[in-house]
Amino acid sequence: LLRTQEWLAWYARAFPVSGKTLATPPFVHLNVNAWQGPLFQWSDVQLQSQSDAHYWALECVSPDAKGKVAIPLGGKSGQPVYATFDTLVLSGLNTEDSLSSWRPAPAAWPIHVSVQELRWKESNFQDIKAKLLPIQDGWKLQNVSVQNGDITGQLQGVWHSQAADDRIALEGTCVVKNIAHTLASFNLDTAIRDASGNFQWHVAWSGGMSPKLSTIEGTAQATMRKGRILGFEPGIGRILGLLSVSNIQRRLTLDFRDITKKGFSFDEINGKVDFEQGWVKTDKLSLKGPIANLIFTGHGELGGKRQLEAEMLVSPQVSGTLPLAATLASGNPAVGIAVWVFNKVLSKEVNEMMQYRYAIAGTWDAPTMKELEIVPENKATHKQK
Repeated sequence: LLRTQEWLAWYARAFPVSGKTLATPPFVHLNVNAWQGPLFQWSDVQLQSQSDAHYWALECVSPDAKGKVAIPLGGKSGQPVYATFDTLVLSGLNTEDSLSSWRPAPAAWPIHVSVQELRWKESNFQDIKAKLLPIQDGWKLQNVSVQNGDITGQLQGVWHSQAADDRIALEGTCVVKNIAHTLASFNLDTAIRDASGNFQWHVAWSGGMSPKLSTIEGTAQATMRKGRILGFEPGIGRILGLLSVSNIQRRLTLDFRDITKKGFSFDEINGKVDFEQGWVKTDKLSLKGPIANLIFTGHGELGGKRQLEAEMLVSPQVSGTLPLAATLASGNPAVGIAVWVFNKVLSKEVNEMMQYRYAIAGTWDAPTMKELEIVPENKATHKQK
């Protein structure tokens, strides 16, 4: 068994680094039954070195990793190390504790990473590229890109490795084809199904690879499209959705998924959230659906007691339902046309009459809802005067 930390300690004594370059290029030829590191555990590993006038390279061949690491020789400071792999498996961790306690080791050189295929637990990623630049107390990440069948993302950031605690700051964007599938590959559950999305974030936290929730700060913005929220039973809204004229195109194409599938269907969720001292808050998180539109405002605690304090405004999509309902009830198309004209003229007033406002309290695990009074816009304006 080859343990990385013990081998690196011996290597540093046997082959010291001089002037940020490798002073003496060693010859290595090893056959290892098992090679264990903080982020991997590989079996049947063959290691062999080769060198030229500029670089010393260590080639690795194993069922879990195939590639090489090239370290610069000579006196040129700032030359990068190139880590290039065809395949790389990082799913061999024994426990989550080994990941949470891991921190990047300081290095003398910048590192350029290129991996054609990376397997992490149940996820496969392709064409990963990254640049890691050493700074005084850690690493700077630049031009990080990654993709798999469901996700394409780019990010950059800084990892400050300090004696008391590690601090990580990341910003980036990603496009996700299937949110539920992507989160499941990281052993994360979600109530959202069938949705795609675009995400942007700029967040920082303490705790390294095991974030401390009370230290998370920053912002995130998300747009999710065409999905369902499980555990949300709209009741009579399913019937209204079936009758709604605004959904007639869905019905003509035999698309009844928003009625027959479990959960609350939505066309789009859009909003921005802010993280501050362990709390997440939003001024407006909107959901547009074939049955109703929802707007959330409020805040919740990520850790601690996981408290919630928010409001939800619900606007059922009933204005488009009225003409068809009138026609069905009267049997006279002329009545439906008249109601359609009336509805178009007074659609705003009709929608305002059917709005509902709720206060959400309690905790994330056991939220409570209480209906609040709706204050019409004209009355609210009058009160302000």
